[in-house]
Amino acid sequence: MSAKITILVDDRVSQGEGLLAEHGLSVLVEAGDDRVLFDTGQTGICLRNAARLSVRLDGLRAVVLSHGHYDHCGGLVPVLKRLGRLDVIAHPDAFARKYARRSMNGDRYIGVAADVDALTRAGAIMRLESQPVEISRGLVTTGPVPRVTAFERVESHFYVKTTDGWRPDHLEDDHALVVRTGNGLVVVLGCAHAGPINTVRHAMAVTGDERVRAVVGGLHLSSAADERIEKTVNALRELGVGQVVPCHCTGSTAKTRLRAAFGERYAEGGVGLKLTFQLK
Repeated sequence: MSAKITILVDDRVSQGEGLLAEHGLSVLVEAGDDRVLFDTGQTGICLRNAARLSVRLDGLRAVVLSHGHYDHCGGLVPVLKRLGRLDVIAHPDAFARKYARRSMNGDRYIGVAADVDALTRAGAIMRLESQPVEISRGLVTTGPVPRVTAFERVESHFYVKTTDGWRPDHLEDDHALVVRTGNGLVVVLGCAHAGPINTVRHAMAVTGDERVRAVVGGLHLSSAADERIEKTVNALRELGVGQVVPCHCTGSTAKTRLRAAFGERYAEGGVGLKLTFQLK
């Protein structure tokens, strides 16, 4: 029995004809007969790309939202309209009024376009969880990620708008999806705002498995300083990560460093990329 990962949305196309890319992420994760859609991209092109790749999206166990930013949740309404009623697993904070506040660009809304009520009307069975969720024997979410490392921190321009004004958004809703395989964990990251190293370590703690077969997804290093990139790469190697597959917000500099560090154990993400791992 195998686990399969298919990238349906990313900032680039990896392979396949007629596929579309956009700034965002959506990954189909299959563990045996259990199938989960992790994030939905920005616009719903995950549906079109799935059809082009001959990938079935019916019969999903759930949609898991890594955090409440538009480039990960924007396709949720189109997915619900196409597929019908679905469990949607997210942290309660994912539906806060999230903004990016920069002095030169002003305040930009970057949260989920639809509120919980609208998503429920569209067919979502909302599961707002602040703890790890055991979806099946092979799939579990990390729940909120403890911030432990000294070099990983959330950027200061993220804010939440409340009735009392602005407050910094520490992105407590950020979490990951973990696949248990026979050779260790496959940790699927959305943006890893909590830090990829914090997230991988927490996945190990949640599952009790210290073997990491692969890390797949966004590492959020596109605007990171060289020192943070270097410490992240070194920590991934020290953790014994078997393979890295960076996507979305990882950034070209970090991808270059990861490729140099992991060699044949590096595979760049992109729409159309399919990965297979043995479950047992």
